[in-house]
Amino acid sequence: MATYIIGDIHGCWTALEALVQRIPIRDSDSIITLGDCVDRGPNVRAVLEWMFERHQRGMLQSLIGNHEEVMLQACGDEAVFDDWLRFGGRETLASYGLPSVFSSMAAFPAAHIQFSEHHLLDYVELADFICVHGNLDRELPLAQQSSQVLRWQKFYGDGPTHISGKTILCGHTAQRSGAPLVTDHTYCIDTCAYGGGWLTAFEVESQRYWQANEGGAFREWSG
Repeated sequence: MATYIIGDIHGCWTALEALVQRIPIRDSDSIITLGDCVDRGPNVRAVLEWMFERHQRGMLQSLIGNHEEVMLQACGDEAVFDDWLRFGGRETLASYGLPSVFSSMAAFPAAHIQFSEHHLLDYVELADFICVHGNLDRELPLAQQSSQVLRWQKFYGDGPTHISGKTILCGHTAQRSGAPLVTDHTYCIDTCAYGGGWLTAFEVESQRYWQANEGGAFREWSG
């Protein structure tokens, strides 16, 4: 069984579809998305439908990113809703054919909201890696991490090893070069899919990378 980690998708369905069509994913394999699957990109609806279907089949675990956090808050708070529109929510609503008004949240598919509210995780711990959206406090165990650090803190350079001794696998901090940032203790695989960059998938067991972009281009290499 292989484990595939996918970086920040941000509604980039064309790139995601190109990835999953080319990667040899089997039904027995596991997929982990690192959060920020919504907002900014052109087809959030297709991305969430893909995630929801694979979660139902037991093939997918997904983390909550700062964009999912704000989207969920926007469902019940009009002031947050207005902030969310500027944060990428306008594109999310447009993908469902909904206007950028607070009342439109009532028409947002309930299954997608419930999935985002109840089934997104703050982290996934693997044998050698800890998957998070943003970052970790290196001196605290996972159960004591704050959501602010897990969902919002950027990664700008390597710190000490986490007390678990495991490598951190994160997204959130866009690598505009298009290449993942790999340091001694952290792999950052947000490669700016929505900003003209690449969507990255990483296979834990083989240390291989696959990338696709919204133009449908595809490339792969070994770490």
